[in-house]
Amino acid sequence: MESIEKIHSQSDHISGISDARFRLIEYGSYSCSHCREAQQIISRVQAKLGTSLVYVFRHKPLRSDPWSIPSAVLAEYAAEKTKFWEVHNALMRHPISSKDDLLKLAGQFGFDEEEVEEALGREDLIARVNENEDALLDAGIRTTPSFIINGHKYDGAWDEMSLIEALNAPVAQRLERVAQDFAGWAPATGFLLAICTVMALGLANSPAEEWLHDLLETDYGIQIGGWSYAMPLHAVINDCLMSIFFLVVGLEIKRELTIGELSDLKVASLPIAAALGGMLVPASIYLLLTWGSPVTSGWGIPMATDIAFALGLLAILGRRVPIALKVFLTALAIVDDLGAIVVIAVFYGHGFNFDYALFSIFVFVTLLGINFAGVYNAVPYIVLGITLWVGVYASGLHATLAGILLAIAIPTRPPPNLNGLLAQARAIIAPQDASISYESNKFPERTILRSLDAVHDRIESPAHRIERTLEPWSSFFILPVFALANAGVPLAGFEATSSVTLAIVAGLVLGKPLGIGLACWFVTRGGFASLPLGVSWPMIIGVGFLAGVGFTMSIFISNEAFTDPILVENSKVAVLAASLLAATVGFYTLNRTLPDVTGKTIVESEKTCDLVD
Repeated sequence: MESIEKIHSQSDHISGISDARFRLIEYGSYSCSHCREAQQIISRVQAKLGTSLVYVFRHKPLRSDPWSIPSAVLAEYAAEKTKFWEVHNALMRHPISSKDDLLKLAGQFGFDEEEVEEALGREDLIARVNENEDALLDAGIRTTPSFIINGHKYDGAWDEMSLIEALNAPVAQRLERVAQDFAGWAPATGFLLAICTVMALGLANSPAEEWLHDLLETDYGIQIGGWSYAMPLHAVINDCLMSIFFLVVGLEIKRELTIGELSDLKVASLPIAAALGGMLVPASIYLLLTWGSPVTSGWGIPMATDIAFALGLLAILGRRVPIALKVFLTALAIVDDLGAIVVIAVFYGHGFNFDYALFSIFVFVTLLGINFAGVYNAVPYIVLGITLWVGVYASGLHATLAGILLAIAIPTRPPPNLNGLLAQARAIIAPQDASISYESNKFPERTILRSLDAVHDRIESPAHRIERTLEPWSSFFILPVFALANAGVPLAGFEATSSVTLAIVAGLVLGKPLGIGLACWFVTRGGFASLPLGVSWPMIIGVGFLAGVGFTMSIFISNEAFTDPILVENSKVAVLAASLLAATVGFYTLNRTLPDVTGKTIVESEKTCDLVD
């Protein structure tokens, strides 16, 4: 399969010079009303950019329209007669809805009925129309029209000026595009965490170690009049920034429990059991190896799974991984996160203060009250959320608990009726239809914008909107900063045979796959659940090892479990070593277990174009 980002001079329909400065590739259908609208915009872009633009049209037929593929086949037949662009433009102007329409349009270009009938039955032409289907699924292109601009999938607005700006690609847009491409890469978060971990270890074991320590212990704060408050940078990261991370985790858990894989108890029973087994067995192994020693308090360290690393490693294996296995690991890791949060909140708080705890409860009840009152504006939740964090932090409970409590209080809403919202949007815009043209350069009236804002706000629930906004910050800023601040431990004093090291390594590397495997075996043998279709027991064991990558949560608990800096450093190195070992064994196991995939078996059943048609 040739790359969809490149122009192929032998097979593509090209308007312009192939090596032109700007490249615009469109995936469209002759049955898509929006493709017809976009065609007028593209024509104006071509007129403005002239010979500096090369435009390529590729087929993405609408499966919902019976004349979509025949229209595309006619265009391919016309290409053999060097008349592609003439027939293409005609099909865009006059959509086909019957055989008579098709024959009539073909007759305008000198094609008689017999040759058109023969062309419509040619398998090579039909295959050419459908040849991009698998690559488009991989690239996430599911709607028409879709555009690739200068080699990158374009997700922006496709009005004339936006397309021209994207084609010109100023520096800011290039940086944004690179960032989006990286963020869209499945292992991106884990890869970035790995880089930051290596950097932190390098700094901590170099002459810069003292500088790093001084930086993390430098106080930062605010001052209002005579009142001021400051925290070390290390505490700002672990208590403030990580609260946002836990808010995102809480919203993910809430989504899964309400509309996701964990909303159906029958489906969720297997990953829930696996997560419980994957927490209890490692903790038990740790306690067994450290019982009666001063390091027993670290029992929560090997319980956690780092979802970013685990899913990133699974993503590297690509299409060989069954969808059901990805869903299983995701659900398992989310339940695991929930368990880790409970452990942190209940067992690793310090210096409990009843008055502030009572204040926190009052704020939380207030948040629930405005939720039940139907307040969907995010501002009150943000203001009260900050207040809640202050109360939880001052109460002695771990401050990150505020993120989870806030996630519980932020409202969700039932999915909207999209057809109704689209009808409303058309009704809002309709009064200006007469004055709108492709030459128009006026902004819509404010009343129209406010009404469209209301439609947009209804599409997403506040919980989903906040999660979508904060998730990139959590994955690509907060977690890497956390790794830089916490993974930098000196290796010189590491005690490889100490009880805490052996207990953590045994818990993560052995306890995780053992606990997950045994829990899955018990619930399947008991008839409470069954293995998902396409998932085997060796795959479950491989995923169990991947779950032994405990990086973020385990390091976080290490900071809370011990007060002795030497124990904290030893436990962190043990977490890193165990995570690396578990990742290696898990990846090797899955690589040997998963079947080879030489072609796609997924059949796209989605309707393309839009919800209006």
